[in-house]
Amino acid sequence: MVITNSYPITGLPTGFKVIGRGYAGPMPVPVIIMIVCYVIGFIVLKYTKYGRSAYAIGGNIDAARISGLPVERNKVLIYILCGVTAAMAGIILASRMFSGQPSAGTGLELDAIAACVIGGTSTTGGKGRSAVFTTDCAPQWAPPEFCNWSNYNKLFQNIAGWLMKY
Repeated sequence: MVITNSYPITGLPTGFKVIGRGYAGPMPVPVIIMIVCYVIGFIVLKYTKYGRSAYAIGGNIDAARISGLPVERNKVLIYILCGVTAAMAGIILASRMFSGQPSAGTGLELDAIAACVIGGTSTTGGKGRSAVFTTDCAPQWAPPEFCNWSNYNKLFQNIAGWLMKY
């Protein structure tokens, strides 16, 4: 906001729209990106040594350290993955709006926290299942997103979101 003086960044290449607004057949490109990330995350967390160590570190960092896990290295990798996924979300959002809006994510913090908690992530660490997201969390955010993709009025998006969350 300081660099752009709170003005949006415009003049992006038209091909950039495909990431946030494009379709591959009947499916929006952001949905495809989400599914690919979900599948990769599920496989990594469930079937790799790194995934098991991530759960161990989240559950009890001291026990993980005593067990001989490379805690510091894995924590750095976890933060890197978090940053990469946040950057991907920012790119998709900027592509959907076809500009870089300084305040685009304002107000979405509570939705992000609610998605994590409803999706099965433990606030005390070490527990969480990605499969729960599909059954519990996604149905609550899908109707407002459908309204958004279908170019319904913002009021209908809010109503759909409120109805599904309560």
